[in-house]
Formats: sequence, structure tokens, C-alpha cells
Amino acid sequence: GRGTGRVGERLCQCLHPDLRYRLDRNHLALDHRPHHHYRPGGFRHRRPGRVGAAARQPGQPDHQCRPPHDEGRRGGADRPHALGRYDLHQQGRADRIGDAGPGRRQQLRNLAEGTIDAGTSLDLGGGTPHNAGLLGNGGTLGKTVITGSLIQSDTASLRIRLDQKTGAADSFAITGTGKLAGQLRPTILALTTIKPGTFVRTILSAAETLDVSGLRIGSSAILGHVLGARDGKLSFATTIDFAPQALSRSGRVIGQVIANAQNAGQGHFRSMLPRLVGLVQHGDLDQAYYNLSGAGTSAVSTVGTQMSNAFMTSLVRQPGGSDRSQTWNLWGRDLGGLSQTSTRGVGMGTLSTRLGGQALGIDARPDKDTLAGLAVSVGSTSFSTSNWVNGRSDVYQFGLYGVKRVEAAYLAGALSFGSHDTVLDRMLPLTGTRYSSRFHGWHYGARLETGYRLETEVAGLAPYGALQVQDFRTPASTETAAGPQLSAAGLRFDRRSTWDTRFELGAARDRTFTLDGNRDLTLRASAAWLHRASSNPDVVADFQAAKADRFSVDATAPVSDLALLSADLGLNLTPNLFVGVRVESELADRSHVFSGTGRVNYRW
Repeated sequence: GRGTGRVGERLCQCLHPDLRYRLDRNHLALDHRPHHHYRPGGFRHRRPGRVGAAARQPGQPDHQCRPPHDEGRRGGADRPHALGRYDLHQQGRADRIGDAGPGRRQQLRNLAEGTIDAGTSLDLGGGTPHNAGLLGNGGTLGKTVITGSLIQSDTASLRIRLDQKTGAADSFAITGTGKLAGQLRPTILALTTIKPGTFVRTILSAAETLDVSGLRIGSSAILGHVLGARDGKLSFATTIDFAPQALSRSGRVIGQVIANAQNAGQGHFRSMLPRLVGLVQHGDLDQAYYNLSGAGTSAVSTVGTQMSNAFMTSLVRQPGGSDRSQTWNLWGRDLGGLSQTSTRGVGMGTLSTRLGGQALGIDARPDKDTLAGLAVSVGSTSFSTSNWVNGRSDVYQFGLYGVKRVEAAYLAGALSFGSHDTVLDRMLPLTGTRYSSRFHGWHYGARLETGYRLETEVAGLAPYGALQVQDFRTPASTETAAGPQLSAAGLRFDRRSTWDTRFELGAARDRTFTLDGNRDLTLRASAAWLHRASSNPDVVADFQAAKADRFSVDATAPVSDLALLSADLGLNLTPNLFVGVRVESELADRSHVFSGTGRVNYRW
């Protein structure tokens, strides 16, 4: 061939399997494009007087696949030339499977793995193309006329492009009959600029009968598609709704923020729109909006109250076997805990927390039935969720506590204050961008516990009740993106105050054993019902790069009812030295909290 890539005259009968071809009006042409499908601009038979000719269209490359000279004259100069029957394959091969014969219509079969990108016309001289692959308009957005009939099988797809801005859409006009099954594949042009609304277009018509009973179309959570056939025409309605009613309240709030930004022509959500629009299930869209809203960062208050609870509980737990004759008591405790809480449906997924620290305290007994003291604690917390929110805090706590006994009854109380130097890290799967923020939170807490110890022949039994209240506060904070440019999804959070109330009702059983060397071993076990109530305020924020409304979304509420189990072991090594260990668990259907305390007391 010549430098332009002209192919031989008999190539239409035996096309090379390693080359790619396109149907281009009057001929099969070698395609040098890098993709692997066909780009036909139409396919039409020869008119009398042009038999065997392969006249180029304007702008067409000079590498036409002309029919062989002797075949071109088959049937005489007054007959249209019959190119024959061809099968199209994805691998870039067009196999000729027979001659159409004199006076017969052309036959073209697009196999299941093939693609035809038509232009303004697809003309087989009244023949019928059989589409089992992908058929679409590869040219300018608009109408494609199919001269003849069209049959589309169940494995096929018909691609329709739509432009919401101009209102234009692809359409196919069939001069004969149409029988279509398979999938209708709408493609929204300029997808990143779409706005809420509905537009309707006629996308298919047939001069004779039109049967589209086997044609299917799928919708996404944002894009809703409806087909309607009447009087030989097929209409197509598309509704764009960023906040469908099937979403949660918080999901609709974020969806409306995006809708407002799109209506205003703002571009800060455009990079994530293709992925959002591609989400089919409403639950997936709801979860994507949840991640976008930053509501998962509310877990920081859950972890902070866990650390405060571990500290205050340790203040009012008195070691068994203590000697009330001692005036001063210096103690140290090692605090630690793990927890895992899962949410149903949309939310942070699984929240895993870890805490640890050390506490040091001193107390005194003004009399044998009264104790008062103070304590300090230094520790750290960390948490992670299965939906890409992580955090860590350095925690400093200070507490006051006291116990008053009246015969077999007791009343214990504690007050605490804590500072939480917190770093939050959030990754947004929609964009792959990481955001971080840093702030100083703090908490206030109070615990009141009362009980009555009953002596039995075997062991002591002490029913008890406790009430604990905490307020965890976080200031206003601003996220920064990890990348070189600030992403539009970076958030500014309002300050937040979360009240957490715990009520415990249960009983403890203890027994003391005297060992050799005047040492006492005390075993204590308790079981209680734990009820938690949280104010759980909404997360209020806005997007930094957006001129959008502030929004308020639901935070994740803690589990309300749990079983509280604990076991305690203590040993008096000397009259002045006591060591012990305590393990505790809070168990519910979707929440498991495990904590432990090791302690050393020195009394004098």
C-alpha cells in the first residue's frame, strides 16, 4: 500500500485479524485509532453507475477497503453492489461469512463483543442490522437514520448520549420495523455540571412497528430513568435528584447542599460527581454522603467519655481488705481498655478504641468512716472507624473523691476534669484526599455511688446504684487537606458539647481469705445493668471552599443498654502494702468494652 495505508482490493473478503476496522459509510476502512472498537459513520450500498467505486467522503483517509473489481460488477452496472454479510468482533476483525447475492439486501451482525459507533446514517439498502453488541452514535450529538429495520438481541446495548445544558440527545429513526431487547445505556454529557431536574426526549422511532418490550434500563440513586413507548416512538425521561427521599435525613441534607452548589454553577463538588452518580443503591449514596459530612468525627466524644469513666470509676472503687486504722494512703493505678462498637446501616461502621494511662492519688481518713483524696492521671486514647476516620488524644485528668460510711451503708463520690489534646484524621473515599484537624477538648464529670453491704456466712453482698454525668466539649475546628491543594470537601466544624449520663444498678459479692504470713486475699465480683443516655448533638459544619449553606447532620449515638460485669482481686502483701487487679466489661448486642486496672496502695 501507499504511505497513507491503502489496503488491497480483496481485503473485504479476508480482513487481517490483527488490524482494526471501522464501517465508514461506503466501505470498511482501516482504523489507526488506539481504541479497540469500530467507528462507522454509516454503511450504504452502491447506486447504479457507481458500481465498485469507493468514492471518498470529504476528509476521509485514503485507505479504503474497496470490493474486488470482479465482484463489483456482479449483477451488472445497473444493480447496486452487494458487499455481502459480515460479523463484527471486538478484537478488530470483520469476518465476511457470505455474499449477499444479486439483488439481496445487506446483512450486518454486530456480535456480543463488538461495538458500532454510527454517524448520521446506517444504510444497508433496506437490509436489517442485527445488534448483539453495542450500538451508538459516534458522531455529532443528534439523529441517526437507519435505512431498513433493526433487530437488537437481549445481550445488546443501545447507547444514548444526553446533554442537559443544551437539551440535545441522540436518537435513532428506523425507516422499517424495530424490535429491541437488551439494555439502554444513557450517557450524560458534561456530567460534572448537571443540575437537579427532569428532561424528556424521544430517542427512538420506527416508521412501521416498534417493539421495545424487551428493552431494559437501569437507574442510579441520583439518576432515575423511565421509558415510555407510544405510537411507534420511545420516549426517555431522566430525573436528577441529589437528595432522594429514600435517604436518611442527614443524607438528604448533604444532597441538598450539593444540589444548591450545582444550581449556582459552583465547581467544588464536580470532581466527585461521576462516582456519586454511579452509585446504584440508595444505601451506598447515603453512606457516601455520611463520609462527606464528617459525622464520623463525633466518635471523639465517645472515646473521651470512656477515658473519663475509667478514671472516675477507679476513684470510688476501694480496695478490699483495707485497714481503716491507717490515716494516709498513697496509691498508683495503671488504666487500660479496649472497645468495639458497630452501627447498623449507614454510619461510622465499626468503631474500635484503645485507651491507656497512669493515675496517682493520695487520700486521708479524718476518721475511720470518712475518706477524702485527690488524684491526677496522664494517658492517651486512639480510635479508628471502618469508614476512614481516625483520631488520637493525649489526656490529662485531675480528680477529687471521697467516701462516707455509716455502719453497713456507704456513699462515694468523685469529680473530674480533663484536657484532651486531639488530632483527627479523615479520609474521603470519593476523592482519596486526607483531612486532618487538631484541637484541645475538655470534659467535666461527676459520679455518685451508694450501696449497702450485707454480711453472710459465705461472703459479703453489696447491692449498689450509681449515677454518673459527663460533659465533653470540643471547640470549633478547621480541617486541612494532606495534598498540595485544599480540596472542596474540607470542613469547618462548630463547637460541640455532648452530655453523657450513666446509670448503674447491680450488686457486688466479695470474700476475703487469710493466707500465711498474716496476708489477706480478697476476691470481688459484680454484675449490673448499665443504661446510657447521650444528648448526642448534631454535627454542624460547612465546606470551606464552598459558598454553600451550613448543614447539620446526625451524630452516632452510643449503645444505650449494656450488661456491666467485673472481677476484682486484691492482696495485702504487708499491713501497709496492697496490690490488686480489676477487669471490667460492658457488653451489648453490638458493643463490647473491656477495661482493666492494676493498682498498688501504700498506707501509713
